[in-house]
Amino acid sequence: MDSRQFSAFPAAAPGPQPVRKTLLSPAPRARRLGVLALAASVILMAACTPALNWRQVQVQELRAQLPCKPDQATRTVSLAGEAVSLEMAGCQADGALFAVSRVETNNAAAAGRVMAAWKIQALAALKATDVKPTSIRIPPWASAHATLQASGKNPDGKPTQAQLTWLVREGRVYHLAVYAEQLNDTMTHPFLEDLQIP
Repeated sequence: MDSRQFSAFPAAAPGPQPVRKTLLSPAPRARRLGVLALAASVILMAACTPALNWRQVQVQELRAQLPCKPDQATRTVSLAGEAVSLEMAGCQADGALFAVSRVETNNAAAAGRVMAAWKIQALAALKATDVKPTSIRIPPWASAHATLQASGKNPDGKPTQAQLTWLVREGRVYHLAVYAEQLNDTMTHPFLEDLQIP
């Protein structure tokens, strides 16, 4: 998936604020120490803020975890010879792109064909050179699935790794993808461990 489909870049942080004259004027030593202690605690809190802030999102009936506030979009695509409506939610965090997508077909047989075609298209878009199956905990509601890791290139030509998972339930196909220069378990495990359909 082209990372440019999502405009999930964080807003620029405000620049440094001018120092107030009252902090530069003579003050009791205890007060100066108190200001320094407060500044140090703010710096430490900022350093401890996690880059991946997981929260539950919903794409139709599927509930999944994303580590950032997602953008959402819907578009029509061609898969397995038929036009289907693709619903997406995705965002970028910690140098990775996270995306959850869903299409609905007429029946489970059509969903199986769509999953197979989707997998081919995703690997072609990635220009995948190294593809291997992976093992994840499959939700009990999934009647079919495919999950793999692949290496390739992003749309800008930079080396990229991807964790790609497809799940089928009746006539619906769900796709969960993580793209990063270097994948790690803190990116993939929370994303794939709590997939719910009420």
